[in-house]
Amino acid sequence: MKRKLKLAAVLLSVVLIVVVIGAGCGLETTRQPVEIAHLPARLQGFTIAHLSDLHVKEKESIYREAIERIAKLKPDLVVLTGDFVETPDKIGLCIDIVRQIEAPYGVWAVLGNWDYWMGKPKELVTQLRRAGIHVLMNEHAKIDVDGTPLYLVGVDDPFTDHAELDKALKGVPIDNRGAFVLLLAHSPDIFESAKEKAIPLTLVGHTHGGQVRLPLIGPIYSLTPTMRKYSAGLFQENGSQMYVNRGLGWSQTRLRFFCRPELTLITLHGPKGSE
Repeated sequence: MKRKLKLAAVLLSVVLIVVVIGAGCGLETTRQPVEIAHLPARLQGFTIAHLSDLHVKEKESIYREAIERIAKLKPDLVVLTGDFVETPDKIGLCIDIVRQIEAPYGVWAVLGNWDYWMGKPKELVTQLRRAGIHVLMNEHAKIDVDGTPLYLVGVDDPFTDHAELDKALKGVPIDNRGAFVLLLAHSPDIFESAKEKAIPLTLVGHTHGGQVRLPLIGPIYSLTPTMRKYSAGLFQENGSQMYVNRGLGWSQTRLRFFCRPELTLITLHGPKGSE
């Protein structure tokens, strides 16, 4: 009987340890180098801070921490890939948070599915732009980085069928080796189209990394097969790459398990040995 009690105590301790470690929800900063073929020399070492899926519901410390970390990292560019709020009454709080983010080449954003589902996407876009956030809605912008063109292409949310990639790419010289093209979208559903267009790098969110992940198994729930296939991290296919950010917030349930919220710092590099 004593042996059984000891064994039960040991098993309970192991379970508790796993739960404590897995349920840890502190913000993780992922430093992700990305190698780009034919990267213009001026963009060697160019840095992009990537946040996604804020799902602002209340004033939480994780948003302040993310802003403070971005300030310390001093990225060249910041991108926000959708799902800012779930209800219209939180738009003001969200704006108070994101307006504090700064970068030399600006803060750029696209909308996500919740930004539509909450019912007032136009109001959100208006408020974001007033706060200095550049919102791309099936369009692109050309940024001059010391004489080198960087094309930021932003599609509206693919998950709710608002994405028009051909429209956003109109006038963008994807095959120009003297320029660089970066695609922003909310959902990894855009990756098939991005590969067809030979876009070198796409940044997305939407998946929350699965929000609940099990060791050796990965996410136990996903809305679509695409979300399971591209749940989190860097993917390379057919010469194109995509990074899926795990997001800051949560939806449906507050639980995160072996899937910490994430701030990503992307650093661009040319192939090894290139100038």
